[in-house]
Amino acid sequence: MMSSTVTSSNNYLLVVAQQDLQRHHRRTEHWALVVMSPGKRSVLLFQLAGNLDTFHFETMEVSDVLAIAGLCGGCRVGEIAADGLEHLTSTLATQRIILHDRMWDCQDWLYEALRTLKEEGGGPVKIDGWLTERDLRAKLREEKELWERAEDHYFERMSRENA
Repeated sequence: MMSSTVTSSNNYLLVVAQQDLQRHHRRTEHWALVVMSPGKRSVLLFQLAGNLDTFHFETMEVSDVLAIAGLCGGCRVGEIAADGLEHLTSTLATQRIILHDRMWDCQDWLYEALRTLKEEGGGPVKIDGWLTERDLRAKLREEKELWERAEDHYFERMSRENA
């Protein structure tokens, strides 16, 4: 689907990446937000790291998104202007983090952050209009099913299309 790679000039894609998660009391995937250029494997990754008692915001540069352990797909959720990374980082860094609550985790944090960005409407970060929690979960579930069948997930398709 080539339309998933289309961005305005000088913009980056915003993609929810998921990693297979083992031995968690409630979830089977870890979610993170990735900023990437179509055709590039290097990404900027934003995530809630730690555990129930130590959750914290972190960002890291990843030279090859396909090398992320347990990467089991992703879903484009918007785009960001090249000059919007500071705004995105600030918004994510100030997003609410809840400790000591077994019913709250990285998926809740990321969806709340995306909803906040969507509600801003405009500016350097543009979240796709389709985004609802139900639809995001459905798209990511489809991606994980592809991964489980050893078929190409979002990041593999992006890499192949732009090779």
